[in-house]
Amino acid sequence: MSKESVKRFNCVAGNPPSQGDLWEVWKQLKMQAKLIREEGLEIFEATENEDFENLIKETMDVKYVLTYMEQLLEAFGVNVVEAFNQVCNNNDQKLTQSYLYASDSKEALEDKGITCYVEETKYNGETWYTVRDDSGKVRKLKHYQSCDLSHLVPQEFR
Repeated sequence: MSKESVKRFNCVAGNPPSQGDLWEVWKQLKMQAKLIREEGLEIFEATENEDFENLIKETMDVKYVLTYMEQLLEAFGVNVVEAFNQVCNNNDQKLTQSYLYASDSKEALEDKGITCYVEETKYNGETWYTVRDDSGKVRKLKHYQSCDLSHLVPQEFR
């Protein structure tokens, strides 16, 4: 199976990329987002039930519906490769090899009332640090800058 099979399925099933007005486009994007949410919940249920076989299936279902969302964005003029690369680079800002910077970032978060800790990890022989909150979520470091994807938004969606 391939990305082309995902596209073929959706087109044959009567869900090709909308050629209508913006209302139709948004209707299609919302429906695809709903499918992604539903499949994501099924992943959660599979992990709650510790059902590994179902976890595999539901993860692939998410990949399938997410692949079509990506194809829709491409069809509507979005450079999804550039967007993904920017998001990856942006997430890299949450990592540092400086313990001092991680500690300063932890203190800045604690000043905002967020309880957190610095975690050290070895990756490919190098030491990396992240700041995590009580739930284990990796938090933004002190000088984190959000990624700007505005230049990737097609004119008709601005």
